[in-house]
Parts: sequence; C-alpha cells; structure tokens
Amino acid sequence: SQTILHNFINFILMCKNRNTNAIDSLYVDEELIEKRSKISDLVINNRDLFTGPTIYHAYYEQSIKLFNKLKDFREASNSYNTNTPTRKRTKKIIRLKTHNFDPELAVHSIRLMNQAVQWCTDNKNDLTSENELNTDIINGEVNWEDIQSHYTMLKQRVEVLRPNDIKINSEINNDAIRKFLKNCLEEHYGTMKSSNLSNLIIRDIDKVLEKYKV
Repeated sequence: SQTILHNFINFILMCKNRNTNAIDSLYVDEELIEKRSKISDLVINNRDLFTGPTIYHAYYEQSIKLFNKLKDFREASNSYNTNTPTRKRTKKIIRLKTHNFDPELAVHSIRLMNQAVQWCTDNKNDLTSENELNTDIINGEVNWEDIQSHYTMLKQRVEVLRPNDIKINSEINNDAIRKFLKNCLEEHYGTMKSSNLSNLIIRDIDKVLEKYKV
C-alpha cells in the first residue's frame, strides 16, 4: 500500500507539473478501461484541477521538441553514422529508409500539437481526433511535405488562439490539490480524524507539493 501510495503521489505531481502523458491518461476513452477503483473515479472527476487556460502550452512545447527531433533525425549524419548501432537505432534507420522520416515521431508531434489546438479552442482533450491521419502516416501514405504542411497549420492555429498573457501553471490551486489528496487517502485508509499516521502522511504531502511548486 505504501508503494502504491507513493507512486500515486508521484502521478499527481506529474499531473500538477503538466506532464502530457499523465494528463492524457485522465482522458482515456471509457470503453478502453476494464476496471476502475473509487480512487480512480475521484481522480477522473477532479482532473480539472490539473488543466486550465495554460494547459495547451505543455502540449505545444512538447510537440515542438519532438518535431525538431523529427527534422534532425531526417539528416543522415544523425541517423547512420555509428560504429555499433543499437537495436532501437537500427529500427529507426529502417523506418527512415522506408518513409524518409520517423513515422512514430511524426504521429506524436502532430498529435500533441493537435491537442494544443483543442485546449485553446474547446478546452478538451480528444485522444482520437487524428486517428485516421495517424494510421495513414504509419502506413506510409503521407509524404514528408504534407506532414510539414499539416504541422505548420496546427502550430499557426495555436499561436493565433493562445492566451495573450502566458503564466504557466498560474491557475494551479495547491490547496485544492491537497484537499483532493486527503480525500483520496480517506477513501483508501478511512477517516483521518483519529489517525496520527494519516496526519503524518498529509504533512508529507504538503512538503512534497511545496518542494516541487512551479
């Protein structure tokens, strides 16, 4: 239980710090979830604690990093010059020869920028909106020029739609997150009013949140 609780708090911190993978896990389609606990329901029902007007920026920045990596990978000097290629690197070389770019990186960078657009326009996170395009990219049915064009279009939309005053994580409410974590602990351990251990856990949570405050 302590290990699970520790990992759970790490997960909450990842959400608080706008880790895109952690945030995405809060928006998985219900049909793809086999089983959910009461604490899982609490997390899903309180996922708005970790989003807000500037959440798009995390997706925007991560997408740019991946797209720059995608462009660098297309250069032969970054992809082939190695005396002892690893298995992972060999797979990338094969994909580069086949597609003239890394389709996995292309899919992830476009997906993240598309999600940034969604956050700016509808304040939502639809993980399936680019499924058809992603399938075409993986199948080699989209060329590099079209990928660049589509990506540029998405990026420009974000830059037009984004809030004028960017204060990253400014709307994160630490007090609300502490209360939420306390509710999760009470769900797992029972009421905390007479539990010295639980009170110590709450104090530890406060210390962790304070340490990693953005």
